[in-house]
Amino acid sequence: MADTDIIKKVKSIEALKEWQRSFDYISDPVFIQDKDFTIVKANKATFNLLKLEERDVIGKKCFQLFHNSSAPWKNCPFEKTKIDKQPHTEEVYDPNLGLYLLVTTSPIFGEQGEFLGSVHVAKDITNQKRAEETLRESEDMLKKSQEIAHLGSWDLDLVKNKLTWSDEAYRIFGFKPQEFGATYKAFLEAVHPDDREAVDNAYSSSVRDGRDFYEIEHRVIKKTTGEIITVYEKCHHVRDDSGKIVRSVGMVHDITERKRNELELAGLASFPRLNPNPIVELDLEGRIIYQNPSAMALFPDLLEKSLNHPFISDWEDIANELINKKIKTTSHEAVVGKKYYHRTIHYLEDFKKIRIYGADITERKEKENDLQILNRTLRTISSSNQLLMKATDEMSYLNDVCKTIFDDCEYEMVWIGYVEDDENKSVRPVASAGFEQEYIETLKLTWADKERGQGPTGTAIRTGQISLCQNMLEDPKFLPWREEALRRGYASSIALPLKDAEKTFGAIVIYSKHPNPFLEKEIVLLKELASDVSYGIISLRTKHARVKAEELLQKNEVKLHAEKNVLNTIMNNTRAGLAYIDRNFNFIAVNFTYCQNNGRSEEELLGKNYFDFFPSEENRLLFEKVRDSGNQIEFNQKPLVRKNQPWQDITYWDWTITPVKNAEDYVYGLVISLVDVSEHVKSIENLKIHGKKLEQITAELKKVQIAVENASDIIFITEEKGKIIYVNKAVKSIMGHRQKELIGKKPNFWMEDMPNKFFGQMWDSIYFDKKPFVGEIKDRKKNGEIFTAEIRISPILDNNGKILSFVAIERDITEAKRLDTAKTEFISLAAHQLRTPITTVSLTVEMMLSGLQGKINKETEEYFNDIMLNIKKMSEMIETFLNVSRIEMKTFQTSPRLVNIAEIIEENIKSVMPQITNKNLYLKKDIPPGLPKVMIDPRIMDIVLENLLSNAIKYTQERGLVGVEAQGSRDSVIIRVFDTGCGIPKKQQSKVFEKLFRADNVGEKTEGVGLGLYLCKSLIEQSGGKIWLKSEKDKGSIFYVSIPVNNKKT
Repeated sequence: MADTDIIKKVKSIEALKEWQRSFDYISDPVFIQDKDFTIVKANKATFNLLKLEERDVIGKKCFQLFHNSSAPWKNCPFEKTKIDKQPHTEEVYDPNLGLYLLVTTSPIFGEQGEFLGSVHVAKDITNQKRAEETLRESEDMLKKSQEIAHLGSWDLDLVKNKLTWSDEAYRIFGFKPQEFGATYKAFLEAVHPDDREAVDNAYSSSVRDGRDFYEIEHRVIKKTTGEIITVYEKCHHVRDDSGKIVRSVGMVHDITERKRNELELAGLASFPRLNPNPIVELDLEGRIIYQNPSAMALFPDLLEKSLNHPFISDWEDIANELINKKIKTTSHEAVVGKKYYHRTIHYLEDFKKIRIYGADITERKEKENDLQILNRTLRTISSSNQLLMKATDEMSYLNDVCKTIFDDCEYEMVWIGYVEDDENKSVRPVASAGFEQEYIETLKLTWADKERGQGPTGTAIRTGQISLCQNMLEDPKFLPWREEALRRGYASSIALPLKDAEKTFGAIVIYSKHPNPFLEKEIVLLKELASDVSYGIISLRTKHARVKAEELLQKNEVKLHAEKNVLNTIMNNTRAGLAYIDRNFNFIAVNFTYCQNNGRSEEELLGKNYFDFFPSEENRLLFEKVRDSGNQIEFNQKPLVRKNQPWQDITYWDWTITPVKNAEDYVYGLVISLVDVSEHVKSIENLKIHGKKLEQITAELKKVQIAVENASDIIFITEEKGKIIYVNKAVKSIMGHRQKELIGKKPNFWMEDMPNKFFGQMWDSIYFDKKPFVGEIKDRKKNGEIFTAEIRISPILDNNGKILSFVAIERDITEAKRLDTAKTEFISLAAHQLRTPITTVSLTVEMMLSGLQGKINKETEEYFNDIMLNIKKMSEMIETFLNVSRIEMKTFQTSPRLVNIAEIIEENIKSVMPQITNKNLYLKKDIPPGLPKVMIDPRIMDIVLENLLSNAIKYTQERGLVGVEAQGSRDSVIIRVFDTGCGIPKKQQSKVFEKLFRADNVGEKTEGVGLGLYLCKSLIEQSGGKIWLKSEKDKGSIFYVSIPVNNKKT
């Protein structure tokens, strides 16, 4: 591996060439200059920008080439970088090149942190700057138009709480343009005090009620002159995707002159026939009772249509406003055909009629609408420029542009398509807003010069000019798409080409539901918008390409640096001696191991010829063969005797001579790798010795294998999931199965169904606790015969404690179980037979003690008392034997009932008090009142408590402590019997509840047969309870008995 990494170092030269190619691929001019402004490296984009050859650039001062100056430019960002050693970015206009450049300088440091120079990236932003200038010109044109029409505009961003006024809005309110930052408060202060509340309510209620717009007329007091003017305001609300109002856009129009004209017209109210504007009177039922000549001329069908005529179609709302709200005068607008009318409406209460004065405001409305359209378009251009500043990827930018045009210009659909250079010259949609996928699919657009390429999109792409369809219904070129477009409500469209220089690469397509909606001035602005978007797309692509190139550049630099570090690490840490020599066998590089192995220093070897130090004609022929053939040569375990060190033992080496080639397979050097394998050779000899030992161990293992295979018990091994991977021959003799029948199966193949509890305990033990498990199971032989078996399962673990497999031993205990049952029956029978003579003896002794057979002396009485005491012990032992046999023969009868557990505890404590007193023991008792009653046979509780208390007393030394505590809960009652006796050794605690168990630390004189705790556990568990202990040797024991309150087992 080491010699391969040496080759990597040589091949890094190729990677350096790749770095140079990546550097040249960066589309923006990039050059590196030292701290004296001298250019030391530059990419092709730099040479193209300067229109110079590489030889005319490298070594020249940057200010000489870029600025045609003899001294550095005073605002050059490099001057700042030299001072603070930080990156800087500045916009620079270079009159020598006639370009705007965005120049970024980043410092370069040496290995010791010294400042060496900087990397310069110069981005051409000329198109962007010109687009900004065009936008400013368009905005200036809009401001001029607003000033002429006395029409201002405003924009309130509710999210950022920012209000913007146009210059004309400032003038209308009596301020100098942009005199201060506009605020809603400043606006209200300019409103006439009598109108202020109504104006504030008009705006706030429209937002609160979620209306799309509001309009109002009110007075304004100009700040500078105190002049009172009348304005008309109209506001439209903009919503986000959730429908929430996030922005308000409005216009304010100085209508003072118009109001004066209306007053003059009102003066003609007494002469309606002479009034040039329409006047109509209606009674309170909505019947037309008068119309002047102007009204009859303008609305000849007024009487015929009556309240259905658009001039008075909102009659009910007007009447309700005037009569019910008790308002004398109001005003509304109406649209009749293509005309807009402002209506001043008076309620003549005394005459019970309503008079409507109309004034033609069509010209004003058209100007307002045109201005609103231009304002929207300008706002869209501004927004799209802001989007470019924030954009990170092309597709997101395009979708954001579509959404901005859709939201701000209020068109029905906007989409952007890219040119495809396929056979059909198709147009591929890439972004949209208000988009209908089905409709676009029906278009089957192409930019080819054929029928489906004659529409606006194809024409715009093919010609590179704006293509307009002002009326889809009438334009014959739109015929292929007319039906689908009209069905969706589209009436007109415009396609704006997206261009990179003179090449069209796509189009923005806008659809409107109105015919002839695109104004001439708006088309100019939309053209600017398309130009900005084209610039944005090209900029993002350039940025993306630059980022990719920079990433590749950085990646290659990192890779070269990493390879160098890896190579140095390998060279200096490998146990192989490595040397790189050129074609003439001169040393180029050596590592420490090579020098050490050969007794030479690096300084001695580098630059010298290999054969000056190690002359060998044989080796020279080998080197020349590798160089000339280009093939590697290897020698393994080659012995070496050093002529200059004859006292040393023979050493063994692995030799490798590897050619280093370029892409054309030209060998320009060799890598020599020498690895001392003397220890390895010795290890092989040692392995032979250990091999003999392994043969001995294998023989022993074979004996174990034979013993397992021929064992009388069934032995099988399973993998972790339980599938059998080995089973011995006993499975044939015991169960009748051949071994291969069971391989791959699970043991439950021959096992009878067992309770879930059994398997739960088994898996808990062997899988989770990783401890052996012992249990009884029912097995089924191949012939169907059922027998009882004892199974022992142990997990086999690796060094990390992970389970590898399980080994199990099954033993047929059918006969042993039969003998155990017979023994139990015998014990039961013997106990019953012993009862009769013991009872007879007991009665006889009682008669003697009572004096019925004559008076006895003191000594005889003591003998008889000893006999009675032993008879009692014998009776208790017989009763224990009988209870154990009843349990094991499943004949133990219980009579559960609801009992007061506190009373049973007290009675059992009372029965053992003489023993406690005789041993001078202390008794601690805590039986709280109100313990819940439990359902259990009281006889079982007596047996359990008697055994636990007797044991506590028996195994506690004089003046020790015994105690009983009880604690109740909603689910159970728990009794604790504890002592300070000898305790139970920890290793024996698991056997406490087994038959005939006695702990090692119990004296031989301690009475008992070892059945009491076995009996307690059996009876408690049979009654649905639990019993367990905690104990520490020489410190005492605590036995816990838990009895469920709702005992389902009983």
